[in-house]
Amino acid sequence: MRSWLVLALVIGCGRGSERGAPVAAPTPDRDGSAVVRDAGPSVDAGPSVDAAPTASWRTDVVVPVVALAERRFVPLAGWLVPSDGAAPVAPTTYPPPMRIEATPNSSVQPRVVPGDGLPASWRAAAGTAVAAYDRAGQRCASTISGVYWLGLDNGEVELGYEPIVVGELTTAPGCDPIAITDRPEPRFAAPTKPTSAQVAAVARAFKQLPGVKRQGRDRRIDRDGLVTTLFVGADGAWVVAAATYELREASCDSEPEVVRAIFALSAGGAPTLVAENGEELGLRAVGLFDSDRDGGLELITGHGRFDHGMNLATTYVAYRDLGARPAADAGPVTDVDFSTYFGCD
Repeated sequence: MRSWLVLALVIGCGRGSERGAPVAAPTPDRDGSAVVRDAGPSVDAGPSVDAAPTASWRTDVVVPVVALAERRFVPLAGWLVPSDGAAPVAPTTYPPPMRIEATPNSSVQPRVVPGDGLPASWRAAAGTAVAAYDRAGQRCASTISGVYWLGLDNGEVELGYEPIVVGELTTAPGCDPIAITDRPEPRFAAPTKPTSAQVAAVARAFKQLPGVKRQGRDRRIDRDGLVTTLFVGADGAWVVAAATYELREASCDSEPEVVRAIFALSAGGAPTLVAENGEELGLRAVGLFDSDRDGGLELITGHGRFDHGMNLATTYVAYRDLGARPAADAGPVTDVDFSTYFGCD
């Protein structure tokens, strides 16, 4: 049987998803054109009145789910399509925000505040049932139960700058979703812990990558070392390996370098490179799947922090379609990430 994950050396950024009850609101199709869903047979309801603002959803977006302190959130910008075209504007003052996570040894924490001041067409997302999947590809009953502003703070009672609009997910007991998509029958490979022999084989192959060899004498692998995750599916097994390289003798590193590689494992365990990605995303892979049946790898990464000396970049969750054809940055960015300025230390 032909594997559903094939050689993918070109990186793309396609995204995909739409849901909710039928609405007569335009939603961009995969090529960006508008699609109007049929709202059903017309009914003579008497004199026309202005319809209440509603929200519909893009069909070309895979939306990653971020878990923060037992709560789950999804980014709405780039996915939600408001019927009135309204755009959210961050308020200049907030009610007291709620810290929702306590990361050890860091004063920078995520906070949320209710999205009461958002346009009605954005708040209309609350109550929408969504097609969520867990790491193993099991469908997870989930609903957007509320809409919030999500941002970072450095210990002050404020939301911080550049907050984003997110929907909070309420899920069925035991449900731990990582992605939302309406695409039919996405194929997931479930994560598991690799054996020591598999880690050793992947580490040897990783060291031979040109990107690793280019690090040279002025860079070293950072404290996280080489991070590996094994994914096993019906059609094979793959290991996602990633590491960050930092300058040895400088406190301000403008560009910590990430090397990320996906290796297919043969029946005998020998790794073969099938895809690469060097973006500053979390090193730990949490999802590997094919949602559009194009045979290309799609990846979700988890929490990652990158210290540039002048600022701290934090990614909580990110989605990448590594096998998109053609390779193009055509879709919206649905990452949940922030950057905080500290000054060079």
